[in-house]
Amino acid sequence: MNVLKYDPENFAASIELADLYVKSGDLNSAYKYYRMASEKDPRNVEVLAKLAECYHIAGQWDDVKKITARIVSLSPGGVTQAQAHHYLGQAYYVEQNYEKAAEQFRRVRDFDATNLDAVLSLALIEHQHLKAQSEAQLSLQLLLDAAADENSSAADRAEAEIRSAKFYAATGDNTQAEKHYK
Repeated sequence: MNVLKYDPENFAASIELADLYVKSGDLNSAYKYYRMASEKDPRNVEVLAKLAECYHIAGQWDDVKKITARIVSLSPGGVTQAQAHHYLGQAYYVEQNYEKAAEQFRRVRDFDATNLDAVLSLALIEHQHLKAQSEAQLSLQLLLDAAADENSSAADRAEAEIRSAKFYAATGDNTQAEKHYK
């Protein structure tokens, strides 16, 4: 704590200390130092993403939505915005707002079709809650197509097949699940 004692405006020290608190599970202290860093640089989307992640871990969905809305408004693209949409999708899902959750997961898919969690979440929401079977299958096909890319590793391909198998198992289609496992 000496760095911040001698230099309270040290941006990097605030972030690194917050990161340590997250790793140790002390989210309240992490919030404090991420907020300090955010006050020093309110347009820094990486810091906001770390703060959103803390809220996400703690299940503080209203705070997740507030922070991710800021990220989306500040960052017109990139990984940070995809992550923000993913968190928003999860927040809406917990609130059982499946239309908005699906919309957010579609945005993640549009940024990164290889985001397995978002594509599987979208497929499950479309199938189980929105009863959009063809949309769900399209999401899964995009996932498999992305994994089949020549730059994808065997582990990525296997993970995509596992996710597809889990989707079909969750929907009760054990024949399709078995095909993906084999």
